[in-house]
Amino acid sequence: MKDLTLYPADLANMTVAQLAAAPIQDFLDAERNVDEAIAFLKPLRAKLDAAKLQRYGEQARSVLHD
Repeated sequence: MKDLTLYPADLANMTVAQLAAAPIQDFLDAERNVDEAIAFLKPLRAKLDAAKLQRYGEQARSVLHD
């Protein structure tokens, strides 16, 4: 993630109208940073789920599917 001008917490607190009114470069940077964060976090989620399965076996499988 590059130099942040709009932090994820800021984005979460903004309305759709505020996001739409943001300067275009800030909007594009925020969009790219969110996409990068998702790409970074998705494999970590999968790794944690795999570790949970390894640690708790069938009990974890039922929790994951709830």
